[in-house]
Amino acid sequence: MKLIHCLFILLIHFSFSKAQDDQSFIIRGKIDTIPNAMYELYYEKDGETYIDTIYLDDKSEFTYKGYISEPTRLFLFIENTYDKRLVRQYTAYNFWIEPNGEINFFGNKKLGDKIVKGSKIELFAIAFQQQLDSLSSQKKSKEDYKQAVSELYKNSINKYLDHYYAVWLLYSGLKNKNVDDIYALDIYEKLKDDLKSTYLGIDIANMIKLKIGNSFPDFEIPDAKGEIVNLKKFEGKYVLVDLWASWCPPCRSEHPNLVNVYKKYAGEGFEIVSISLDDSKEKWLQAISEDNLIWTNVSNLSGIKKDPISKKLSVTSIPDNFLIDQKGFIIARGLRGDRLIKELEKIFE
Repeated sequence: MKLIHCLFILLIHFSFSKAQDDQSFIIRGKIDTIPNAMYELYYEKDGETYIDTIYLDDKSEFTYKGYISEPTRLFLFIENTYDKRLVRQYTAYNFWIEPNGEINFFGNKKLGDKIVKGSKIELFAIAFQQQLDSLSSQKKSKEDYKQAVSELYKNSINKYLDHYYAVWLLYSGLKNKNVDDIYALDIYEKLKDDLKSTYLGIDIANMIKLKIGNSFPDFEIPDAKGEIVNLKKFEGKYVLVDLWASWCPPCRSEHPNLVNVYKKYAGEGFEIVSISLDDSKEKWLQAISEDNLIWTNVSNLSGIKKDPISKKLSVTSIPDNFLIDQKGFIIARGLRGDRLIKELEKIFE
């Protein structure tokens, strides 16, 4: 714990000494589609999600200029008529952009197929993805494949250690459990100070902090009546902090399981706090009623991309959850279905 504590003293120093200014980037693009089509785009800017719109001209070309302080991935969206399982727009293309860079982009008619020139980090990403695809095509057992992917992440991180792409790989590896906590902390300490002080570097430090065995950060979020809820209210109990949204089908499908375990263990010192990442109070309350969520429900009603709790807990996708013990320490994360049931049985039976 002393090591983590020291890490965050350093992190505070880095975050306050961060001197990166936004620099411009330009994308000159063409998409093999009908002229004058509209695309929505988003990318991370200064730790927040920036959303904008582009329109193709009569030649299906466009020019877009923006400002960022560190490399990031840019996503182009179109109206979703391709996958009914998705409740939001369809990602047509994504690629890396860099500060003070000029990108030449061509999007083929086949969605996802593109040519990108002018981004060094895009070349790194393509090379990494090719190696990952190669592993996927090989006949390996589940364990052998998992080990091979982990080794690929570690080798690539070491290869790009002085480059921002290593930061992204470390973040991705932690998020997808392709690198372990000990390795992540060791690599984090080897990163240059300017890489640690990036927004993604700070996110990594937060993820390390949120690993099993560390204390869960408290929060203050209003419930449906506007009353502020924090974890101090549940001291001495096991708490499942569940992150969800009304528009998330996997979240909603897990609710019957949560209802069952809550009814079974609520009288034995078990609580659930559901944090919704909705931006519509009406849809949030409707889902609570429909799914019979009879425990504590809170929301900032800011949406998953803008909600401060998403950043604080390094949540980029849902469903997600944290199981916290009676002293406020994290004992598990991402428990669903039988895994949640078995974990609670170990505690209460």
